[in-house]
Amino acid sequence: MAVALREDRPIRGVEIIAERPDGTRINLLPYPTPLHDRFGRACRCRDMLLDITERKRAEQAIEQLNEPLSNASRNELGR
Repeated sequence: MAVALREDRPIRGVEIIAERPDGTRINLLPYPTPLHDRFGRACRCRDMLLDITERKRAEQAIEQLNEPLSNASRNELGR
């Protein structure tokens, strides 16, 4: 949010990892958007956090499943 306010622009496409009080970590997509006063100055920020933890786990699982296939195809092409 600090960057969005300082640069007076919404921030998109950045993934962050946050730690909950119980110690678990979650993947988030933040959507900070500056809000302006009546003079057009950025004075505060609205933020939405989208939890993408399950999506990241699924992507990692797919990568792990594809790794043996990728290695096998490289070995076949290298012959």
